[in-house]
Order: sequence, then C-alpha cells, then structure tokens
Amino acid sequence: MSVQALSTPCLLLDCARLSRNIERMQQTAGANEVALRPYVKTHKSVEVARRQLDAGASGLTVATVAEAETVLEAGADDVRVAYPVTGRDKRERLAARQDRARLSCTVDTATGIDRASAVHAAREQPLEVLLEVGVGHGRCGVPWDDPDAAVRLARRIVDRPGLQLVGLLTHAGQAYDAPRDDESPSAALRRVARHERDRMLSVAAHLAEADVPGVVPNDFEITDP
Repeated sequence: MSVQALSTPCLLLDCARLSRNIERMQQTAGANEVALRPYVKTHKSVEVARRQLDAGASGLTVATVAEAETVLEAGADDVRVAYPVTGRDKRERLAARQDRARLSCTVDTATGIDRASAVHAAREQPLEVLLEVGVGHGRCGVPWDDPDAAVRLARRIVDRPGLQLVGLLTHAGQAYDAPRDDESPSAALRRVARHERDRMLSVAAHLAEADVPGVVPNDFEITDP
C-alpha cells in the first residue's frame, strides 16, 4: 500500500529510529545510574511501552488512572501516576489493582493525603506515595520555597494508615518556555535542570533535617546528552 492510499489521520512510525531512541535513552540513564521510568503520556502506546520495558526501564509513569489501567492490563507491574489522584472513584479503581502490581502516586495537599488514606487504609499493602514539589511551573506541588509546609505534609503521609512515603516528585514544566534571548535551547534546559535539582535537594535536605523518614537527599550531576 502506498502512503497516498492511507486513510488519515494515520500514524507513520519509523520503527528503526524508535528503537534507536529507546536504546539511547536507556543507555544514558544506565550510564548515570538513574532508574528510567518513561512517561506513557508522551506516546500513549502500549506497544511502545512494552519496548521501553524490554529495553530495561524500571517501570512506567502515567498521567491518569485510565492510563494506569491500560498499561496494567497490558502486563506492566510497576506503574506510577505522576499526578495527584482526585475523586474517590479513581482512588478505588487504583486500589482495586494494588494487589496485582507495584503502584504509586503523588499528593500535594492535606485533603488529598487524608482521602487517599481513607481508601487505602483497609488494603493489606500500603500505597506508595510521593510528595509533589513545585519548582517553578506553578501547576501542582507544595512550593519548594516553603519547606516547612513540605515537612508538615510529609509527616502527615507518614502518620496516615495505608500510605507509605517513598520520595519526592516534581515537574519542571517551566522548561517549555525556557529559552531566553541570549541562550540556546540546550543552555536553557540545563539552566532549568539545575534549578530543579537544587530546589528539590533543598526540600529533601529540609525533610532529612526534620527526621522525616522516606526521603534522603542525594546529589547528582547534570549532563548534556
């Protein structure tokens, strides 16, 4: 069949290039001792997710409970919802799959923590939770420059039944509009990445100083791929 004969809209995918990109990203993560958890939201493809897992990804990241359900049905066994789950129905859908795979999600408010606990407290296995930190994008997360608020929320997670604090998560969405007039896109991304690193480490250090279990600050180097 020729390209002209295809009905649109139609996805045309260069599978060889896709495989090279997946392999390159996995090798970069491995060389820097980073656990790679690809974001399914980017491609929304079960087949691409399978290829990423086969290449060595430690798990998958999704944006919604529906995406989590899709990749779990496809066989994924480690899935993170990188967004605060709202609505009891969505929390219950997530809890219903908790015994079949390793699941985790984010929280960034006291109400969200309490409501997650109300659903997961009765489960045999606690839900792994990451405290979302806002580092400049302004969409979600406890502000990075309010570390006392981060400590209060982290302690609340630890104190609530059914939840286990396993770390911090952020989304440096300000990188979308990063380049300034005097810098290249690569330089802009490096600048935003440094801000993200420094701000997250400052929050992690504050939690460690407050003796909040589950978060240990760990420095790392930014590389330019």
